Amino acid sequence: MIMLKLAFRNLLRNKRRTLLTMSAMISAVTLLIFNLGMNDGLIWGIINNSTETMFGHLTVTEVTYIDQPSLYKTIPEDVNFRKTILKNPEVKGICGRISCFVLLSFGNDENSHSQAVELLGINPDEEIQTSRLPTSVTKGKFLSSNEAHEIILGENLAKRLEATIGGQVAIMGQAADGSICSDLLTVAGFMKTGNSFRDSSLALTGRKTLQEILVLDNKLHKWIVFLKNPLKSNFMAETLKKDFPSFLFTTWQKLVPQMASILDILTAIQLIVMGIFYFAVFLITMNTMNMAFLERRREFAILGAIGLTKKRLAVLITLEGCLLGIFAGIFGGVLGTSLSFWFHYYPLDLSAFLPNISYGEGALQPFLTCNPTLKNVFSPILGMLILGNIVACLPIIRLIRQKPAEALRNS
Repeated sequence: MIMLKLAFRNLLRNKRRTLLTMSAMISAVTLLIFNLGMNDGLIWGIINNSTETMFGHLTVTEVTYIDQPSLYKTIPEDVNFRKTILKNPEVKGICGRISCFVLLSFGNDENSHSQAVELLGINPDEEIQTSRLPTSVTKGKFLSSNEAHEIILGENLAKRLEATIGGQVAIMGQAADGSICSDLLTVAGFMKTGNSFRDSSLALTGRKTLQEILVLDNKLHKWIVFLKNPLKSNFMAETLKKDFPSFLFTTWQKLVPQMASILDILTAIQLIVMGIFYFAVFLITMNTMNMAFLERRREFAILGAIGLTKKRLAVLITLEGCLLGIFAGIFGGVLGTSLSFWFHYYPLDLSAFLPNISYGEGALQPFLTCNPTLKNVFSPILGMLILGNIVACLPIIRLIRQKPAEALRNS
């Protein structure tokens, strides 16, 4: 306790030097926590924008459907299968979908517009609980029911067709029984997913309605599974495959490999940034501690002359470094965490300066947001505590080599 009191008093003796050192360390902890939170916010934004609209975290299909999609490669709309998947504690939700390509037409014979699109059959009740499709509607309303003869058009698709809310869209395609299918659907709303290509070629309708049009009684093309932790998708795919070997479980990393590659790059950048931060603070703190040692050479020499061993002096310097690291970690942790939570609940909208960036079936939205986690908060604090001990090494080495008489003469 005596050594701890001495270390604390030594720091308070030269307040200016102590404050300068602590300011650098506090700033580093604050900025590093904020940077890690911002990087995590970007990573999770990429994952969520890529998966929570179209792909989910696991896609359950017929074994050859992913490599060779076909209208005829279906799986049963099994309610028991859905209930079984939902019982898994890692699963957040599941929804069944039908996918086909049809020709859409809007307008009368004299002024009609047509375009080939992907028509997705969904159950509105399932989608509202799991995906972002319901929240992507920007005009009009979402599908009212699974059986309503309604359609949601992508914004760019609606512009090309010159469609209007409440108007009738004619669809034409091939049914599963080989016949030509056609129907009229009422435009319920327009949607914007953030991906301009998808908004130009995607339309939604009720799953039951599309099953009737395509003659796909109680059949689906895919189940989309949403997990509480998307990074566990590979583990979940292997686990569920053992229970249901007749299905193919495909992770989102395989469906959108571009986004998975971006995540690997961002993780590497995160490690590099951490290294730069710690190295810069190490140099600043090391320089300050070294200057402090030169100013206190006479003090250390007198302490050694009156009987304080070099081992005890080394403990004293180490305690000073620890106290600097502890206080810097606490204050920097509070500031960095507060800043991260602020941007978590109040993201900074940069849409006035930056547009949405569509890439790899996903979209990077221009929002500055943070994702504070225990790892992001405590790793910089722990790093600063370790750094406080490391920066004390150089003064300790010089102290061991120092001769008290020589130090008193030079002082």
